[in-house]
Amino acid sequence: PDGEQRVAVYDLSGDKLGSISELTSNIDFATFVTFTAWEFYQRGGRTYLLVSKFDAGELVHMDVTDLNNIQELDVIGGVLECQRITHASKNSDIFYAEGNPDPDGSVFLVVVYVDSENKLSILKEIAVDIPAGTPQTGFSNIETNGNLMYITLGTYGVTVFDISDERNPRFLTTKRTYEGINEFSYTAGVLEICTVPDRPQFLYVGNLDENERAEVIGFELIG
Repeated sequence: PDGEQRVAVYDLSGDKLGSISELTSNIDFATFVTFTAWEFYQRGGRTYLLVSKFDAGELVHMDVTDLNNIQELDVIGGVLECQRITHASKNSDIFYAEGNPDPDGSVFLVVVYVDSENKLSILKEIAVDIPAGTPQTGFSNIETNGNLMYITLGTYGVTVFDISDERNPRFLTTKRTYEGINEFSYTAGVLEICTVPDRPQFLYVGNLDENERAEVIGFELIG
């Protein structure tokens, strides 16, 4: 039951593991139980959180500077089944979210803008195509690094976008790491992703291939 659960927040600023301390244990678990994607960020000396309410198809923007007085700033709808959100870059006002799967299995990259008044708006939706007639899939991960964004799609591989213009991501390429079609596309193929700081063209993925072999594969984006 919710009464036996809590959201614990820790201070990770210490140099040693032993110096990590819990900041608060007073956050009501019921406030967070319906959220499926989280992205913390800082702006103007305050800490904010952008989250997704999966079932409601909503994005919620909150001020969490005071963990015992969390303030809801804005809510927008129309972002269905979102399980991944990421910040375009550290000081950006642009975020990328997963959303709005079509019946044919397509899923969209949603470009979200947070204005100076902390209000949310959707700038555009970009279709991330997968083979027609295959099982629906979602993003297993989204990572940005420099001018590149990597979206992992399980058995459909990893897709790369150029985000030099953060408001207008531009598709570059897709790489598949799984042969054939899996009934549950999100349980195989590219499941995890690791980028290399200051070297955005390099990428490591955690992959489960068609022979159920777990592996780490390194890629370099050329051109």
